[in-house]
Amino acid sequence: MSAANPLDVSVRVNATQKQGCILASKIARAKELVDRVRGFMERAMAKGILINLTAKQVVRLAPAINITHDDWERGLDRLIDFLAAEALA
Repeated sequence: MSAANPLDVSVRVNATQKQGCILASKIARAKELVDRVRGFMERAMAKGILINLTAKQVVRLAPAINITHDDWERGLDRLIDFLAAEALA
């Protein structure tokens, strides 16, 4: 039985370290995205808008079943103003 080549072990360690760095980078990006979404939702709440983000580009609206047409229009206007301000920020 021959002795293990130290270079083989080194290559495997380097590959594992590289995978660990890639994973850490992905985790950091995911945390940054969560923080951005949380901030977006908090800013919306501060403007009186309660939203639920369900995907990267989907905003779910769930008004009360008995909402009046005028309240719905005011809510949509408020949402549009908020999204426009966020886009410019």
